[in-house]
This record gives sequence, structure tokens and C-alpha cells, in this order.
Amino acid sequence: MNFNVTTLKIFACEAVTCTENILQRNLNYPSMSAKLSRYNSSFTITFNRTVTNVGTPNSTYKSKVLAGHGSTLSVKGLP
Repeated sequence: MNFNVTTLKIFACEAVTCTENILQRNLNYPSMSAKLSRYNSSFTITFNRTVTNVGTPNSTYKSKVLAGHGSTLSVKGLP
């Protein structure tokens, strides 16, 4: 994605210093996507996200998962 310090500051709303290279899918940004390498192929991908409750205690967080046309999808959430 070739983000620089200025671009990251827009997403993070604060100055960011990167100390290591990480995969784009592990940026802990709320959206996630995966690109198929070829038509009609199977693959497994893991997206890690951390949720910090800054609201009222015992809040409920919901996600919405959509599969592309003609795709099947399996999702597993861990507490």
C-alpha cells in the first residue's frame, strides 16, 4: 500500500512510527478483503483484529460479512 507517515496519520489520527513491516491485512483497520489468485480456487486467510471497549461496560460489537457472487464463506470468531 506504500503508506507514508503522513498517510498513516490520517488513519490513526496521531503520529505513527513504524518499527517493522507487517501484512496489509493485519493493520487492525475495520475493513478486510481478500483477492482470489485464480477463479474457482480454495484458500484460507486469517484476519486478526483487536477490539478495545471505550464505551459502556458489556458493550456488544457486531460484524457484517459478505461473500462475493458465487462464493462460499466460513467465518470463525474467537472471544
